[in-house]
Amino acid sequence: MEPQLPSLTKLGKGSFGVVHKCIRQDTKEVVAVKIIQKEYAWMGKREVKILNSLKKCCHGTKNMVKLNRHRMHNGEVLLEFEMLDLTISQFMTRYYRSLHLSEIQSIAQQMLEALDTLKSISVAHSDLKPDNIMFIDHKLQPMKVKLIDFGLATHVSGLPHGNKIQAHNYRAPEVTLGLHLNEAVDMWSLGCILAFIYLRSHLFSRGACDHQITQEIIQMLGPLENQMLENGICTANVFYKDGNCWKLSDPCTCKEQCEDTQAFVSLLKEMLILDPDKRVTPSQALKHPFLTTKHFPSDPSLSLNDPSPSFTAEKRSSLKLSKFAEIDKGSSTRYDGVDRSKQAAAYSDRRTGTNSPVVKEKNKRRFLQRIRVKVISLVRLALWQVIKVRILQNTRETAFRYQQKLRIDVFVLQLLTH
Repeated sequence: MEPQLPSLTKLGKGSFGVVHKCIRQDTKEVVAVKIIQKEYAWMGKREVKILNSLKKCCHGTKNMVKLNRHRMHNGEVLLEFEMLDLTISQFMTRYYRSLHLSEIQSIAQQMLEALDTLKSISVAHSDLKPDNIMFIDHKLQPMKVKLIDFGLATHVSGLPHGNKIQAHNYRAPEVTLGLHLNEAVDMWSLGCILAFIYLRSHLFSRGACDHQITQEIIQMLGPLENQMLENGICTANVFYKDGNCWKLSDPCTCKEQCEDTQAFVSLLKEMLILDPDKRVTPSQALKHPFLTTKHFPSDPSLSLNDPSPSFTAEKRSSLKLSKFAEIDKGSSTRYDGVDRSKQAAAYSDRRTGTNSPVVKEKNKRRFLQRIRVKVISLVRLALWQVIKVRILQNTRETAFRYQQKLRIDVFVLQLLTH
């Protein structure tokens, strides 16, 4: 593999490296190149070893990303993978919807086949999350996905005992308790992922600590088995022993960060009491702690681009005025003897790469697409006006023939404009 491939764009960055979208110079194929920093080169070598082991597996690796080749360069590990499309998270964000059960069934089957293949060679992925499941091509091959990122994949015998693995919202309870681990940790993560893509919300509180997530697990699934609590080397971090029974310890220090959420949930519970005689009244609800809360630590920080309804016009206006006040010193583009507009334009060009032929071609395609849409809309409107006139003048049969002609004309127009 060439030490440096022409990079089109950076696809993502993680704790151990960065992934670039590149073009192979020999085949002109678009590929994804993962560059792992030299201090984590050992992880790259382990990933290559596992991926090569999977290639030899009799079960096949059709549901896992394909490693084309790899090499070392200046101490860094370069891994060249096939180019995939969107992650599940990106898909749900782009189309702003959860997935249907038939779609979830397809994804679940493919991921279970991938986990079965990993289990056959006693390997745990250890980092299963929506960002590590990617569509091959969400338009041409709907719901065809592959498992990616084997950087933390480990042989079961080498899984860290007592150390934290997996993303927080997808972490199995045996990891939190410090039990001996096996491939089952991936099954827990997959269950949380399937719930996420159905609900379009995390099954357990996002960003919560081990204590809060464990509490939510118990509320949802029931108490943990006493044997698990006895054998866990980290059980005391979340539970305490009262005689022969383990009990969840007092709320942790991060409780203050979610008091507003707890107050909101408390109000909902009182509003949704089944017995109408016990249900909270409007006057009682108005005195509820949630409606008297002044500080909301769970809310994201406000910005000019915050689209949330809570970000009022008054707050937005005050922020804008503060921004204008900073530049209201003689001229909005020139002050302190420096032309800010030229600096901003140069900075924008460097960031977006507007002079890049790839960006120019992309902008050209977008412009042509907008023209096509406008032309088709205008023609549809004109033809529909003709149909309405014909309906008034002729019989239903004549109107039906003009409707058929409309569909044919629009179809031909779409072919011509592509």
